[in-house]
Amino acid sequence: FRYIRDGFSEKKLNEMNADILMHLWSGGLIPSYTTLYGKYTLRVCITNHRSKKSDFDHLVKEVVRIGQNLK
Repeated sequence: FRYIRDGFSEKKLNEMNADILMHLWSGGLIPSYTTLYGKYTLRVCITNHRSKKSDFDHLVKEVVRIGQNLK
């Protein structure tokens, strides 16, 4: 998945998603990334049997919060 915002170029969205990932890592969340069709995307591999829906809700909320604060 990726954070998107209207009015931003693909290049800017790619940069923003890379920045979001760095902020997530520094905050203790550790998704990965990949590039699909030239678009930088955040990637989550769900393999921990202790993962809860609330863990993923938190991740999405953080992505949105960080993305909204980026210029």
